[in-house]
Amino acid sequence: MQSIVDNPDVGVNFLVLLVVKLAGRQRIAGTATVFRPLLPSMSVVVLSEDIGPGSRFERALPSWLRGWFTR
Repeated sequence: MQSIVDNPDVGVNFLVLLVVKLAGRQRIAGTATVFRPLLPSMSVVVLSEDIGPGSRFERALPSWLRGWFTR
């Protein structure tokens, strides 16, 4: 990741590596790392929010994925 962001031919300002896992039956948990050109990578806080039952976003998800979100 660092070599990608350090390469001027790629032309990106930053990259984010997001790792998400199923944490229990109805939650997901994630970590994120930010990579910036010529700077050390750093971990960032990942916040989740309750999107509420029946939101447009939740209705757009496949049924097997809807239960992963915290209520």
